Amino acid sequence: MKINPIDVHFDPASVADPNGRVFWWQGEAYRGITSESSEFYKLLFENGTIDKLVIAGLIHTERTNLSLDGFDLVLRHRTLTFRSLPFEWSQEMFRDAAILTCDFNIKLSSYGLALQDMHAWNVMFDGSHPKFIDFCSIVPETDSRRKNIACYYEFIDNFIFPLYLMVAGHNKFVRMSLLDPDEGIGRNDIKNLFPFLNQVFFKFKIFINKPSAIISNNQSLRSLRKSVSAIRFYDKVVKDSGDDCGESQPRNSNSCDSTREYVSEIIFNASPKNLVVVGSDALIYAKIAADLGIPSTVLENDEALVDAIYRRASKDKLPVLSLVVDVVNPWPACIGHAHNQFFPPSWNRLRGDMVLAMGVVYELAHDKGLGFEEIVSILSRFSGNYLIVEFIEDVIITANELDINLLDWYSLSGFVGALSNAYCKVDILPYSIPQRKLILCERKSGAESLVDIRDASP
Repeated sequence: MKINPIDVHFDPASVADPNGRVFWWQGEAYRGITSESSEFYKLLFENGTIDKLVIAGLIHTERTNLSLDGFDLVLRHRTLTFRSLPFEWSQEMFRDAAILTCDFNIKLSSYGLALQDMHAWNVMFDGSHPKFIDFCSIVPETDSRRKNIACYYEFIDNFIFPLYLMVAGHNKFVRMSLLDPDEGIGRNDIKNLFPFLNQVFFKFKIFINKPSAIISNNQSLRSLRKSVSAIRFYDKVVKDSGDDCGESQPRNSNSCDSTREYVSEIIFNASPKNLVVVGSDALIYAKIAADLGIPSTVLENDEALVDAIYRRASKDKLPVLSLVVDVVNPWPACIGHAHNQFFPPSWNRLRGDMVLAMGVVYELAHDKGLGFEEIVSILSRFSGNYLIVEFIEDVIITANELDINLLDWYSLSGFVGALSNAYCKVDILPYSIPQRKLILCERKSGAESLVDIRDASP
């Protein structure tokens, strides 16, 4: 079948590879292979090498009978539900991506193959599992000492230096530096900006300053793999691991349990394709979605919490992707950067069929000073069809048991009005917990109610 070029959207980040180019067609990810490289990759499919590499961490890839002008071979990749980028990973995710890159290249070496580049952009996460996605980076192994050294240094600039800066607590600097995929964090950056970290890099001086120490590509990979695996991060306080309500407006454990059961039933009845979780009890709700067979992503600005969820998801093999994303100011769209054209905004890559936002409205209004229209705009751009949002009334209980309104404009009717501007259907669900309302929003007009749980509210 011949693909009409008009229907194809080429990935803007896939422009510099001479072997092929990634494109999107009918909602799926494909890769066109050039005539110069097609026979090489066809052979890897025919001799079973690709199947073995998929087991080793390569994103699932298959040949197709499709054709597209300018390419001799068209491959189909497994389309990931959520597409994350390195500056959205937690430090432990970054370390695991580095380990995969080493392990995958070592596996390639056993087949007489290698990677033509070794940077973090070759990896994405499928839930809690890192996957190697740059198929065309796989090339025949070479004895070129110059090329091996170049790849080695590229790995150091893109993985080793960022990881050790994270160990030293410079996570924000690392994230901003990763916005430039062409440079990474070079040796000059380290020497000029962080001279006090020389002791941290003592183990790597023999490799950084003396390329002659690199005897073979395979040996250097194993050395790097051992060094990365030994990296340990300092434990940080987790504000909310998902084992309690973790909110500024507390509720007792019984109400927490009943709320979770109630939300679980709403999700079950709606049956979204996937779920984006922001706010309180993130891990709990991600696990609820996993039990229903629904993949999810947790967007959280607290890296310690993201790491905690990542560890739990990895241990329990949950289809949960946790990311360091501030939904109010997500990178890179919130800043002016020359490479923004290559990075689709987070609400395109991480958009879910349903967004669950518990305890978020109160926090954004009081702590961030955002109005209802701004809050709804933030939540709606991440949601495809549905939004479940909790509204906490703006009251406190004083010692004299008097309700005091904190913000004159903060009201349920005002919030529902803002939601109605973005969604066709807005239902305030039965919810018996004092000072709280649960609201289900749907984009589709004329849709019948997804839930019938009048007697099931907590």
